[in-house]
This record gives sequence, C-alpha cells and structure tokens, in this order.
Amino acid sequence: MIDASITAVDEANEQAWGSCILNPQSSLAMAQEALKRATELEYSKGVADAILNIGWATHYQSKLAEAYAAFLEAHRLYEKLHDIPGICKSLNAFGIYHASIFRLDKAVEYYTRSLELARENGLLDRELIAMANIGELCLDLGNPQGALEYLVSAYDKMPDDFGPENKADCLRNIGQAFLAMDNLPLAAEFTEKSYEIISASGELIAATDSIETLANVALAEGNLDKAHALVATGLEMVGKTGNLSQKASLLIVRGNLLIERGESGEALDVLGHAERLCLGINLKSRLFKVHELIAKAYESEGDFERALSYYKKFATFRAEVQSEDTANKLRSLKAQAEIERAQQEAEIYRLRNIDLKEKTEALEDINKQITSISTIGQRITASLDFNTVVQTLNDCLKPFLEMDMFGIALFEHSRN
Repeated sequence: MIDASITAVDEANEQAWGSCILNPQSSLAMAQEALKRATELEYSKGVADAILNIGWATHYQSKLAEAYAAFLEAHRLYEKLHDIPGICKSLNAFGIYHASIFRLDKAVEYYTRSLELARENGLLDRELIAMANIGELCLDLGNPQGALEYLVSAYDKMPDDFGPENKADCLRNIGQAFLAMDNLPLAAEFTEKSYEIISASGELIAATDSIETLANVALAEGNLDKAHALVATGLEMVGKTGNLSQKASLLIVRGNLLIERGESGEALDVLGHAERLCLGINLKSRLFKVHELIAKAYESEGDFERALSYYKKFATFRAEVQSEDTANKLRSLKAQAEIERAQQEAEIYRLRNIDLKEKTEALEDINKQITSISTIGQRITASLDFNTVVQTLNDCLKPFLEMDMFGIALFEHSRN
C-alpha cells in the first residue's frame, strides 16, 4: 500500500514537472497536492520534487521571491538525500533565477556547478540543459558568437526523445544569437523551427518566447506590420498564461515598434506599463532596455530633460552590469575551459590518428621498396640476359615511378 502511495506521489510530481511551462497554475496545484501526500508518507524525495515543482510553477507565474524560496528548500533536501539529478536541477533553477534578476555572476556560478556535476556523473540531459543555459547567458553578456558555441554543441547532442521545450528553447536562442549578429535570415529560420516544435506540444509559455523573437526579427527587417501582428499574438498567449515577465518583454517590443512608426507618445504609455511590470517583479534583465527606449521616445518628443534622465538610468545600470562583467567572464572561463579542453583532446586524438596513419603508410612504402629491391636482385641473378634484366627493372620500378618510357644505357669505354 505504501509503495503504491509513493508511486502515486512520483506520478503526480512527474505530471506537475511536465506541465510547469504548459500550465503553471495547474502545475502548482498538482505540486502542492503531491507535497501534502509526500509529507504524510514521510517520503523525502517526493517532498523535494514537489517543492522544486512549486518553485518552477511560481517562477513561470513571475513570482520570483516565492520561486527562489522553494528552490532553496528543494536544494537543501536534495543535498541531504545525495540526489545528484535533483541537485543538478536545483542548481539550474538558481542559475535561471539569478539570470532573471540580472545577477549574471551568480547565474554563471550555478550553471557551471550544474554542468560539472552532470558531467562527473554521466547525466547527459542535465549536461545539455546546463550548456544551453550558459549559451543563453552569453547572449545576455553580449557575446553571441560564444553563445552559438554552447548552443549549437548542446543541440547537436540532444537525442531524438529529448524534451521538445528544451529543443525549442535552444533553437530560439540560436536564432537570438544570429539576430544579435544581424544575420536575419538565419535568425528567422532557427526561430521559426523553434516555434514549429513548441507549437506542436501546445506549450504556450515557450511558444510566446519564440513569438517575441520572431517579432524582433520582423522589426529588424523593417516589417512593422508583421512585428505588430506577432506582438498581438504573443500578448494573447500571455493573457492565457499570466506570465508577467513575458508580458513586459512583449510590451518592450511594442514600444520599440511604436517609436519606429513615429508614435513616440503612445510608445511612452506602453513602455511605462512595461517599466511598472519590471519593477513589480524585479525583472532587471528587461528594465535597462525599457529605460533606453523611454529615453529614445522622450528624445523623439523633444523632451530632452526627461530623455537625459532615463539615459542616465540606463547608463548607471549598464555600468553596474559592466562592473559585474569581469566577474562573470572569470567564472565562465571555468565552464568554457572544460569545453575547450574536451575539444583539444579530441583534436589531439585526431592528429595522433593522422600521424599514426601517415607513419604506418610510410613504413608500408619502405617495406614495399625493400621487397621490390629484393625481388629485383633475385630476378636479375636468376638470369643475366640483358633484355630480361631490362624488363625486370621496368616491372619492379613501375609502382614507384611515374614514367612514359624506360631504358638502360650501356657504357662503352672505347667511345668515351
């Protein structure tokens, strides 16, 4: 009976985990029920899994403080249980939380720890997720080329049965990297593929992320009508999920779009709404962009005093990020070094194989030459007839020399 109850808790937690992105409100209810059952059964792993799911469900509802508290408790329980996959998951959760509040130094630290632990224990799924997260972090640090190295490597290693939301997210970030590099065709191609994968699964939150990126690509292409339609679709999805961080991101795109249309007054209303949302949920990763666009809108309006005020806010925040940037890069070197070391070892192995092959072929050539010389000697000594000697030398030297004609000249001393 107890085993059946434990199985029921595991199934409830698995269902809650799988529906976190699709329906965070429903996932939260399932996780809370699983927590209640696991606590009654004194089933520690079930409790830890349920609390982690509660953290993710509240995270996707933009309740970051509640999410972080749940992640902390889940991590404490996983460490107590020595549950390595659980520890990797909670470390990954810490990384995502700190990335969302733009503490990129802490995000790098947690992603790196998750990556190392996953590699040490042969947990491919957790390793690939950590790599994809580090790639996304490279985008936040303004390093799209570095992001592609992580993201493409992670995507190439993802098996066919890997979670569609993880595949779609990785492809979307690849699209983001190409967008940052002004390669709009590839940005559109990878993001559309991401949207196609995630749409088939019905996960609205991940699909909304892809919609936002496609809107930014359309905006960069100058296709303002398409960008407007995509933002409207994204906001309709947000209305169903209630994800405030995505709503703020889409409002930022809409504000930028309105500025491009010359409607700076309306842009200020939209961006003001985005600013309030970012401040309300401590979404620093989007706040600096809001300030930059508000400054741009005020400048278009001719209100240079307010424009300067917001440019100062933007510059101050950027300075804070840049002061952290050195720490971020130092911490990320550790993760990057691991990838580079693996690549170097693979290259050394390849070169060694090439070198070994070349040496083997050289020895085979030398052996053939020795065999040929021996054959020549045997055949010449078998017959001293001149024509036979000439034919023997011709036959034995053909494999080693490119020649159209072959002959032997006889030295006559009397004609010297």
